[in-house]
Amino acid sequence: MIIVYLLILLSFIYIFNHFRVKYGEFKKAFFFVLSLYILIILTILMLSSPQVALDAGLVGVDIWLNIILPSLFPFFVCSEILIGLGIADFLGSLLEPIIRPIYNVPGQSAYVFSISVASGYPVGAKTVADLLDARKIDTISGQKILSFSSTSGPLFLIGSVSIGMLKNPSIGSLLAISHYVGALLTGLLFKHYYDYKYKRRYDKNSISKVNLHDSLNILYNRNKKNKKSIGELLSSSVVKSMNSILMIGGFVIVYSIIIKLLSDTTLFTALSTGLNYIFPSVSKELFNGLLCGLIEMTNGCKIIATTSGVSYVMKLCMVSFIISWSGLSIHSQVISVIKNTKLKIKPYLACKLCHGFISAFLTLILYNAFYYKNNYVETFSYDTSLSLLPNNFLAVFAFSMKIFGVIIATLFVLGLLYNQINKK
Repeated sequence: MIIVYLLILLSFIYIFNHFRVKYGEFKKAFFFVLSLYILIILTILMLSSPQVALDAGLVGVDIWLNIILPSLFPFFVCSEILIGLGIADFLGSLLEPIIRPIYNVPGQSAYVFSISVASGYPVGAKTVADLLDARKIDTISGQKILSFSSTSGPLFLIGSVSIGMLKNPSIGSLLAISHYVGALLTGLLFKHYYDYKYKRRYDKNSISKVNLHDSLNILYNRNKKNKKSIGELLSSSVVKSMNSILMIGGFVIVYSIIIKLLSDTTLFTALSTGLNYIFPSVSKELFNGLLCGLIEMTNGCKIIATTSGVSYVMKLCMVSFIISWSGLSIHSQVISVIKNTKLKIKPYLACKLCHGFISAFLTLILYNAFYYKNNYVETFSYDTSLSLLPNNFLAVFAFSMKIFGVIIATLFVLGLLYNQINKK
């Protein structure tokens, strides 16, 4: 196996130098050759272990059919309908005076962040794409909103990770706070980058003060100009949402196969051993979980959660990083839902990497400041059957909709209070 890796490396260097010398396209040659070898290696692994690939594919189908389809599809449809009915415009007009000074984006960003928090990846990216498609926001604003509105859902953070993997329900709030605050801080950081790059400055005189009556007029006029009936809106929403959910399902199946094939080879073991040699204070098992998490976050979190002999806070920081980074599987899903827009994927990846580091740092700070001192320690005796979290599809959807409703109601009241105080 080592000889095979060496031959691949030598041929990679040869072809890379050939492209560079002949065409001078350094970046293009690198990614072309890298993609070529990845595809060749994966094809060889699939042909050598067809049963493993088949079983992993069936696991991916099961995840898509029993988890992703019932949990994300209703949110996709609801988001399309709410945008078509002008609810995003209504909420955005109320929150514009609050959101614009902070992030220099339209008030509709509050709606995007709310639905992303309630449902998880990749609904936030899908909603940004819908707003761009409806011409509610421009591309630069969409890129800014995407920087802080692509988040995991509370069911995954609290239910799957805190209770299911870490066996410690008390740590769920820590992961949730670190994740969502980290997303907002990432948005602030990249807001300054985009404003500087595209020379956008916040003009407080450009914001018109509105009240509830003005917002209702905006909602009424929006629906008055809308030529689509409710039936047409529902039909187009279902078709577009189904196309998106099918693409996401394809990526879930593909990455289930990839992560299983790579886990059964010595590749992850070799990389983990090399990283452990460079950083001896971190175990190989943790590096193995981190490498898996960079590709697919659920498997990475599972490996890290079951690793023994390491400090609990290090586990939490790495899990927090992986969830905020979200993995190549989620990134592929995001690419699939924004492919028809002018949004760029490289700034998005930079945002997610930054989000990962900020969330891990916040986890370290909050754990040492509040959780460790209050004796919130690792607890493996917790009975997950006692969890009050929903355990069926309808309950999951109802729980997520309740969270979404509470967030929207809170933002609505906040917008009313702010405009009432500053109406003069």
